[in-house]
Amino acid sequence: MDDKNYSKAEEYGKRALTISIEIGNLKVIKSASQKLCTIYRKENRLEEALKMMDRYLEVTNKITSQESEKAALQFDFNKKEEIAKAEQSKRDEIAIKEKQKQSIIILSVSSCLLIVMIFSLLLFNRFRIIQKQKKIIEKQKQLVEDKQKDILDSLNYAKRIQTSLLPTEKYMRKFLPNSIS
Repeated sequence: MDDKNYSKAEEYGKRALTISIEIGNLKVIKSASQKLCTIYRKENRLEEALKMMDRYLEVTNKITSQESEKAALQFDFNKKEEIAKAEQSKRDEIAIKEKQKQSIIILSVSSCLLIVMIFSLLLFNRFRIIQKQKKIIEKQKQLVEDKQKDILDSLNYAKRIQTSLLPTEKYMRKFLPNSIS
């Protein structure tokens, strides 16, 4: 290479370095510093080459530091996100178990209520049957009592007739003293 190409390369390198410093693009600063260092070394401008090498190493360290920091932040973020997902998963699991528990309780209570209702209906039906049977028995009892009263009334009436037609015991002793003992 001749001097003319180095001077143009140096000019472009300096312009790239200046612009990249203004906008804060570390990767372009690193690249421009490395290129300028190479140019200065080839032109035997060792002091300027050393400055560019120092800048190159400084920017490389900054980039490495930023990447390390970024990686650490990403790691922390991923770890926190993983923990949050695990906690959410636990909460979801607890919610599912709670819903299952509520469903079981509702089903159990509903089943118990259904059994109580069926049992109540059976008892009510049995109660109605017993009431009907009691009414029938009462009617039959009343009928028997009426018949019994009629029979007793008939017997009493027959006894009165009999006693009115038959002579009394005194009368019989009087007229037939030896016949009745």
